Amino acid sequence: MTLTTNDLLRDYVRDAQERETAEIEDVFVEIRDNYEALLRDDPDDVASAVGLAVLTGAKLQAYVLVDLGLEWHSEWEPAPALSTEDTVGQALAEDAVSAARRALCLDPEDNLAILLLGLALEHRGDLDAAVVAYARAAELDPEDTDATTRLAALRGSAPAVAEFDAAKSGVAKSGVAESGVAESGVTESGESGQEEVSQDAAAVLCSA
Repeated sequence: MTLTTNDLLRDYVRDAQERETAEIEDVFVEIRDNYEALLRDDPDDVASAVGLAVLTGAKLQAYVLVDLGLEWHSEWEPAPALSTEDTVGQALAEDAVSAARRALCLDPEDNLAILLLGLALEHRGDLDAAVVAYARAAELDPEDTDATTRLAALRGSAPAVAEFDAAKSGVAKSGVAESGVAESGVTESGESGQEEVSQDAAAVLCSA
């Protein structure tokens, strides 16, 4: 049976949890080239763009946790950050960030791509931007426990957390029922508090 690109990706993500990146590089290249070919045929192919984000994110985590052997004891603590002098790791992080942003430029509300962006930014050591990404994911889906867990892990570690909390607090003070705020985001002045948060997030989520 011939494996599809998505099948190969699933297997790669599984293997990346315990094998060094060099051991599975051939598979990585095959999957990457397949998705890139699909995107050349259809630049608006969100599924392939998200597939690339998953692929590059998995390789980055394999490098951090397997190749380097950095420890991450709990999801409730910040992810291990790469040294700024680690040119290989920083390049992988940049690839993962770029792939996630590419997907988000096609679909700004893809929570998986937002989460992958946050993780890549976290590994890169850019906690402020990671918090913005996780906050946006939680804003889009309050039931996204991965995003809310990452926010909790970084709470107090980045100034952007306080800024996001302040913005959400301002919306809550409007006197609108919680469900209504979630739908409208209208403050007492008639301006959209959530829209402001979303605009701030846009610079992090979809940029060159």
